[in-house]
Amino acid sequence: MVYASSGASQQPSNTSEQQFKDAQQAGTTIQPLNLDERGTIHEPLVVSPLVVKTYTQKSDGEIAAEDQERRERSNTDWWTIRIGIATIFILLVQTIVFGVQAIRLKQTVKTMNQIANEQRQDVAASLAISDRGAGATERAVDRMRESAIFEMRAYVFLQLIQFKWHVEKDETIGYVFSLLWKNSGKTATKDMQTNVVFDLREGLIDANFDFVQATSGTIGHAFIAPGEPAGGGPVKFLKESDMKDIKDGRKFFYIYGRAKYFDVFDGTPQRVTKFCYLAEVTGDPHTPIVENPIKGLQNLNGVTVGYRLQSMHNSAT
Repeated sequence: MVYASSGASQQPSNTSEQQFKDAQQAGTTIQPLNLDERGTIHEPLVVSPLVVKTYTQKSDGEIAAEDQERRERSNTDWWTIRIGIATIFILLVQTIVFGVQAIRLKQTVKTMNQIANEQRQDVAASLAISDRGAGATERAVDRMRESAIFEMRAYVFLQLIQFKWHVEKDETIGYVFSLLWKNSGKTATKDMQTNVVFDLREGLIDANFDFVQATSGTIGHAFIAPGEPAGGGPVKFLKESDMKDIKDGRKFFYIYGRAKYFDVFDGTPQRVTKFCYLAEVTGDPHTPIVENPIKGLQNLNGVTVGYRLQSMHNSAT
């Protein structure tokens, strides 16, 4: 249903009355409203639609169905809330469990790191002990090798300075000097070289004498088996007069030199034996043989030669 209502109210509002009174007091002429002009341009007619709602009464089945739907919706919402609460609880428990597991894992990692550090320290200490043990073993082996070399190596020294006499054509006596070496070691020499000097001079050798230069002349070569002597090398001829001069102190007879050789052991240094002797003559060089006063016994030597070891150029390595 539609009802029409005019744009102007049939009864003026409180505001219109107040305006009307104000106008009368001010002497203003008020034109009366012409009700016949409603619906014209001066008084337009406004039609407002009227909405009418129609309500229909529901049946008992519909009401029961709606109640059942509400109850089901309520139950569904309640289970949703319960499931949400349970889910939150499960997440909270999982968070706590994961936190505990993380703490324990951190403790386990820390413990494993400590164990690893202790094991590293133990291994380092064991390696240090092993290194020290290996070093001690190596040093012990070296000492054993040095001891074996010291016991088994060759030792060369001048064993004897010997002389022989003979009669010259002028019926004077001549003397021949030679050397005899010996190896007292248990192994043979290798690449042995000798330098020997028989030095008959008018003065004594002083402390500034250059033995190296003096022994740089003739070089002899020799091989000496273990425990055996070996001769060879240079010899020296002296006249009877030379022997008299030595005896009387007018001349001095030095015998010096050196022997160089290697051991049979690899890696060992070259060995050097140096010697220096001063000869001293006693007896009559013209009479090398003296008849033994005891008949039936061998004649005696009329001349003997001794050798005084000098304080310089005497060493062995």
